[in-house]
Amino acid sequence: MASAATSTTINSDAPDPSAKGQSVTVTYTVVAVNASLGTPTGNVTVSDGVDSCTASVAAGQCSLALTTGGPRTLTATYAGDANFAASTSTGEPHVVTRAPTSTAITSDAPDPSRTGETVTIHYTAQPTQGTGTPTGNVTVSDGSNPCTATVAAGQCEITFTTAGSKTLTATYAGDSDFDVSTSAGEPHTVNKADTTTSITADAPDPSVRGQALMVKFAVSAGSPGSGTPTGNVTVTDGVDSCAGTVAAGQCGITLTTVGNRTPRRPPAGACRRDT
Repeated sequence: MASAATSTTINSDAPDPSAKGQSVTVTYTVVAVNASLGTPTGNVTVSDGVDSCTASVAAGQCSLALTTGGPRTLTATYAGDANFAASTSTGEPHVVTRAPTSTAITSDAPDPSRTGETVTIHYTAQPTQGTGTPTGNVTVSDGSNPCTATVAAGQCEITFTTAGSKTLTATYAGDSDFDVSTSAGEPHTVNKADTTTSITADAPDPSVRGQALMVKFAVSAGSPGSGTPTGNVTVTDGVDSCAGTVAAGQCGITLTTVGNRTPRRPPAGACRRDT
């Protein structure tokens, strides 16, 4: 005796659209074409051609996590039993969107830092729905100084070129399966770099009272800061003085008193790194 014909139908698939890796519940029914012949038993498999789930006819549903993005077509296939023949539903359209993500800055060190000092920023980018691991790049920036590295790297380095209060954000660029996201702002402070000022030459030496002499000087950023200081330097012996820019590296001074003199750099704050 031939097995009785059956009809399999997908009734719903929710949520639709779903995110990559998110669990989707598919409900189905299997009935005999000739209802008087009874109720089919056995299993039904729902699939999009890549991912699948299986449950009994009586259960009426199963859940599957779709792992590929874009438009999908779900079908439910009844395997048949001793009395009822197998059957397959018509295709049910379903859309899998990019999974939402959450990006966070987990640390920024050292904080505070100094102008020109390298700061290491650690970050994460994770799905908030579904499963899987985002790929691609994350960019960290204070609006002026960016660094970019992969999600897998989990960190990148910035050298801040100006002092002051900063706000860092990390932005995940997304990939084919995971959506873009930006972290909350992370406060960071950059202090001015220390500097070292030195007189490298003063000529002629000795000089005579009222004679002009040229004083050469150099200003450099102190570790862990870096960069090139700008602004002015004042040279004085306590009575007479001259001023020149850091870039010029020299100024001319006429000493009006006799004896041993000690040209010196200006009081603190007269020379600074550019901010």
